[in-house]
Amino acid sequence: MRREMWPPIALTVLCYLVIGGIQVNRWHEQGAPWWLLITGAVLVGGALVAAGVWWWHKVRDLSAEQKMRDVRKLDDYTGKGAAQKGLDLRQSLEDSEIRDVAMDELAVSLGRVGRTILYKSWEDVCLAFMGPRSNKTSAIAVPTVLKAPGPVVATSNKPDLWMLTSGLRARVGRVYTFDPSQIAYVPQQWWWNPLAGITDIDDAEDFAAQFVMTVSAGERDIWGPGAKSLLGQLFLAASISGGTLREAMAWLYTGSSEPVGILEKGGHLMQAAKLATTLEGAAETRSGLVMTASEAVSCLASEKVLRWVTPPQTWRERPTHTIEEIDLWQFVTPHPDGRYPTLYLLTQEGAGSAGPIVAALVDRLFKTAKKAASALGGRLDPVLTVMLDEAANICRIANLPAYYSWFGSVGVSVTTLLQSYAQGEGVWSKTGMETLYSASTLNLIGAGIKDISFARTMSASVGEHLVKRATESYGPGGSSTSVSQVREAIMPPEDVINLPRTKAVWHVTGHRPVLMDLMPWYREDSQAEITTHSKQAAEQIRLHAIEALGPDNPISQYLTGKAKPVTAAATEVELL
Repeated sequence: MRREMWPPIALTVLCYLVIGGIQVNRWHEQGAPWWLLITGAVLVGGALVAAGVWWWHKVRDLSAEQKMRDVRKLDDYTGKGAAQKGLDLRQSLEDSEIRDVAMDELAVSLGRVGRTILYKSWEDVCLAFMGPRSNKTSAIAVPTVLKAPGPVVATSNKPDLWMLTSGLRARVGRVYTFDPSQIAYVPQQWWWNPLAGITDIDDAEDFAAQFVMTVSAGERDIWGPGAKSLLGQLFLAASISGGTLREAMAWLYTGSSEPVGILEKGGHLMQAAKLATTLEGAAETRSGLVMTASEAVSCLASEKVLRWVTPPQTWRERPTHTIEEIDLWQFVTPHPDGRYPTLYLLTQEGAGSAGPIVAALVDRLFKTAKKAASALGGRLDPVLTVMLDEAANICRIANLPAYYSWFGSVGVSVTTLLQSYAQGEGVWSKTGMETLYSASTLNLIGAGIKDISFARTMSASVGEHLVKRATESYGPGGSSTSVSQVREAIMPPEDVINLPRTKAVWHVTGHRPVLMDLMPWYREDSQAEITTHSKQAAEQIRLHAIEALGPDNPISQYLTGKAKPVTAAATEVELL
């Protein structure tokens, strides 16, 4: 029996029991047999229930919010349905019963409607649009990272996600942090060799594409393809010669012909010829390509970034402790001991951003995951969880829209957080953004969306409903009232734009959108534990910041309690 039938049935039964019970007892006292009274009561009661249900459907007019809160058809995302779906995706748990497996192993809870919790399966790929201060970190990023059953990769341009989750993730495996911008002041402990995975021009150009994505759209359209080809040839030459990105950068800036000879000796004759043509071509064309390529790799001009992607023995200042080379295969390999690593990629946006390195590393990890999934029979188990916060600013993966179509099928669970749909169009173009939006199996729309065009699209996705409207008219004979049904948007565009930060629209493929209440970590049972680890992480940042900034820095002095008060006399002396 459907849930919506219970109110009229309950109301009818209550009235019937109170009123009818008294009368039936009187008839029995007057001599009527119980069997006759019970039979009559059942027949009359059934008729009353049927009439009550008919009346309920006839006169009841569900509000727009009630229709937005209807989760009856989301069986695969609630309760036992979500658990069973998650269990079916885990080959390693095929002999387990649902009751014996923790729900976090099967899905992650992201919101609730009343008492019903909505779960995102580890097969879903999610695209979320949430503005600043909309609970996207607290309600989406933190739960996804902490409840992941396997390895995790997370990007951010702020320290909050690292502070809230790194301590708890350290319990289940090693934590790696990329922090060239000193966002969390985590000292460097490892480096990545991006050239190690480059064996042909396709690999090299894929790596180069992550840098070209940072160039302005207009310049990218004109010089982008040529700049990607030029950088790809230089990266390939550096790889097959056993060199590093330092050599590739030097060749770019000096216009050296050395990589032409390296490509020829390595058997890449066509690429050698193309590079020679570029270097010997018209000065104007060559200048445009080199300038665009130089702009694309500008982050590598910074030693603090370059040291993360070159061997320690090539650094300008040699390290005082061991710096190991990270192995990305550990993130896609099953670990019998159940301990899985976590990788935090932190960088600022804008000038000096290491965003291309972040994008290149995640892109390489995606390709590694796909190879591993094929070797393991089709899927990673447990899944690789990837949280791309601020993706449009610091993780512009060139082929992300195309990747979204196969992530879920190989066990890569990706969530991309954007501030708006228009922001995504600015990075991946209109066509690319349409592909990304269509390929995501779960879309979340939260507070802070100011794009009226997207709000209209979302409103149309929710649909319309019939609403009864009374119209009063006046004439010589007096007034009259008529009731008619009109079609109205269930969720008008202005409601999308003005969503409160406590709610979000949940839209999964094949179902109408649902308005859910977010479940930020600070309102859940794990609040105390997360707060404790966050305070410990804040203390780590304080200590590392003091060391990095030096004892004479005012912030260091403040953090150590040794700040010197500035007196009026001292200020006057400085002014003089």
